[in-house]
Amino acid sequence: DRSGDLLGHSGQRIGGNDFDIRLTVEGMMPLLGMHETLKTGKPLPHPLFWDAAAINDVSAQSRFYSLDTARQLQDLQLDSQPGSKLGRLASLRAHKLSHQLVWRAEQGKIALSEQELNRQSLAELEKGLEAELTREQLANASTLLLEKIGELMDEAIAAAGVQPDRIFVTGGSARSPLIASFIRQKLPSIPLEGGDDFGSVAAGLARYAERLFAN
Repeated sequence: DRSGDLLGHSGQRIGGNDFDIRLTVEGMMPLLGMHETLKTGKPLPHPLFWDAAAINDVSAQSRFYSLDTARQLQDLQLDSQPGSKLGRLASLRAHKLSHQLVWRAEQGKIALSEQELNRQSLAELEKGLEAELTREQLANASTLLLEKIGELMDEAIAAAGVQPDRIFVTGGSARSPLIASFIRQKLPSIPLEGGDDFGSVAAGLARYAERLFAN
């Protein structure tokens, strides 16, 4: 009987990949033309850049790699200011480099756990091109996600009706100092603990499967 084991719960699909995508947009997409203006003075449409980076969203990726987007990028390049970087976004689309770009951001995110600044090569897009990523960029990119995690914590505690004795954090993102710092600031008096960050999720699923299919 496990009916008394769970006092409260909340949840939403927020993972390390979401942090990678937001860092891609914050730290790398300006090198591909984001925030530029056209000859008319109008800004380039930001959804183009978000769709390019959103590798966990099938609809977004389908839009970005569609023929309509190819034509849109051609038109925007014709209307762009001299020296525009938008050609790099067109190159990313032509060579299907969305996953590669987000992987670069992930490597930068990991490095920023120990460094204030990290440089990631974007030579796949242009020889010699580098993105300079900083902890400040990562913090800015992560703000909305951390706020949502905080809301989910509040919901679970409210549902339980009691304050937790300790907080257990697991999964690859548990190794991020940014997340640990956020949780400690939100609930400073409660101990924060961890375990096998990469193996515990799979182990939990295996235990559940064993119980589910035991008969």
